[in-house]
Amino acid sequence: MNSMAGSVSWVKLVGPLAFSDKDPQGFQIEGFSYPSFIVCPTNESYMPELIAEEGYTKLRDLVNYLAKTPEEMPLIYQKILSRVSLNDEYKIIEFKNRKQIKPFIIPVLELLNQTFIEIYGFTPLTDQEKKEIAARYMMVLDPKFIKVIEARDGLIGFSIGIPDFSSAIIKSGGRLFPFGILRILWQSRRSKKLLMLLGGVRKDYRGKGIDVLMAVKTLEACIENKMEQIDLHLVLEDNVKMRAECERIGGQVIKRFRIYQKDLIV
Repeated sequence: MNSMAGSVSWVKLVGPLAFSDKDPQGFQIEGFSYPSFIVCPTNESYMPELIAEEGYTKLRDLVNYLAKTPEEMPLIYQKILSRVSLNDEYKIIEFKNRKQIKPFIIPVLELLNQTFIEIYGFTPLTDQEKKEIAARYMMVLDPKFIKVIEARDGLIGFSIGIPDFSSAIIKSGGRLFPFGILRILWQSRRSKKLLMLLGGVRKDYRGKGIDVLMAVKTLEACIENKMEQIDLHLVLEDNVKMRAECERIGGQVIKRFRIYQKDLIV
């Protein structure tokens, strides 16, 4: 942004930000003892201090929660699931293979455009970007950890998680070929940590337990598949509802990321 005061103008520099909210953003400022993983930014611990010395100040913080998967479904979630499941206004769709997922990918990304519009830094996906994202992630999607909610008037909610295969990427030096992709597929089948990628509920269906239903079904899948940890990352610090859900399952903040700002006179 810029402003004119006589012959003086100023520009606000904000970042680090990627091309959209779906990409890593912010500098990590806390939690360097924890390993880095895909879809989340990382940097050397000295960098935030250098940035502050240059006059940059906090604009927004984002946090990373890590929760331990319980051995069995907590009673409170059992009650929520039984209550919400009685509502025949909508149904939850679960998947057994990637073929079943394909028809839902583009509709889910279209719903993402609607549900993320209020999030800071979000830029709606173009039709071409939807196709590129679908192609990029299709191979590593695990049907067990994808939940979609459908009502009479279409999709109203989605939740997407993938097993963490970051260690395979590190061992492959970031290269998919010739053996990187095999390591990734092997690790994704054996990983004990679930990375929650995306989730959203259509605005006119919020406050009806849709988000809780998807969270419970995801937790149920984690228990059934012996996932030991659930990682929920890049949650805006002022997203009270999302943070409450993270903490409801025992999540603790292990990392913090910061988006900086600075006024520049030009």
